[in-house]
Amino acid sequence: MPGKKGLSLEQKRSRMLDFFYETEDVFPLKTVEKRCAKEKGITSMAIKDVLQSLVDDGLVHGEKIGTSNYYWAFPSEGANIKKSLQHNLDQALSSRQDTPKRAKLLSTLENKQQEEAAIDQALKEFADCDPDMLAQRGKSPLMLHLRPPIVGQNYPIRTLIFPADNVFAIRTWCQRKFSIDLKILDKQFGIPEELDYIE
Repeated sequence: MPGKKGLSLEQKRSRMLDFFYETEDVFPLKTVEKRCAKEKGITSMAIKDVLQSLVDDGLVHGEKIGTSNYYWAFPSEGANIKKSLQHNLDQALSSRQDTPKRAKLLSTLENKQQEEAAIDQALKEFADCDPDMLAQRGKSPLMLHLRPPIVGQNYPIRTLIFPADNVFAIRTWCQRKFSIDLKILDKQFGIPEELDYIE
């Protein structure tokens, strides 16, 4: 049976805020801990942190009276906070000016997004050469040079032969250094038998 998934911080905050809005009362910390754990399903270990985050954001009020801490939040305050935030946002958007600096930054952003799209497209063209993809298909990454060049792109023949040169050089060095049979070496390192230079 799969384990029960816990609540995220936002879910806990929302549930605790609902608790205050539904009850419309003032509570000491102990009561908040007991009732939120019982009624809203918030773990008792997290209640203090969630409550403090709501107090820090101004969504719940907290006061120390004598030796006890009391907390409250009323629905009308939530609506007022929302209206205030919306007003501030509208004011900020209306006062934003199109300065040359902003226009330049927007232009740069658009250029970077186009570059990113071009790079993503190039990556898609080379996806069949990705070692992870080749491993999934059961092909060796060493066979990359055997793939025909992408149409429309000019590759020097040296670029296509270079991986084979390296493989053959390492094979020869290992054979001389360790007196090992090439077939065993190829098998151990997954070098395909059909590996050869492009003619």
